[in-house]
Amino acid sequence: MIDKYKATLLALALAVHPAASAQEGRIWLPEVFRTSAAQAQEIPIGYASTASPQRTVVYSLGPLWYDNRWSPYVEAQFHVGVTKPCAGAVRLGYYIVRANSPQGTAGLYLSRYAVIDLPATPTDRPSHHAISQLAGHMAQPGELEIKNAHYNVVMFADSYDRACVGATLQIKGKQTHEHAGELTVANR
Repeated sequence: MIDKYKATLLALALAVHPAASAQEGRIWLPEVFRTSAAQAQEIPIGYASTASPQRTVVYSLGPLWYDNRWSPYVEAQFHVGVTKPCAGAVRLGYYIVRANSPQGTAGLYLSRYAVIDLPATPTDRPSHHAISQLAGHMAQPGELEIKNAHYNVVMFADSYDRACVGATLQIKGKQTHEHAGELTVANR
């Protein structure tokens, strides 16, 4: 009985769904999109008194096209491992943004940027850290379709410790024994 009900609802949904023009391509139903391919393998550590740290896109997913008439809520989440190679304290910032290109660091911010402190260690032995974030947004009024959207994970790092300035945080996941990070975007 339930399968027949689901089939009837799907047939009804497809019947009322507007047809996409040949110019637009197809309009996707709600889906989940995922990537584990890191766009950058390093995050440069700048000096903390600099006005704006160098922002690096770590993961990018797109271009995506989806129809907000089916579901106006988009959820994005990521997790990533980073290695700090120096003994000093490092401030690491990150956020998720919907941009117009895979290199975009500004656009529709799905969340405010978060900042964590990677604490100083007594030696120059590398320390490993796991970072994750969940964010979401509702479609703007009148925003029925999203076209050519790139969801980007942007990270930046800085330090007052001269031993760390100029070094880079390493994105983990290149070797087979390491857990790779990922970015997931779902139109729910």
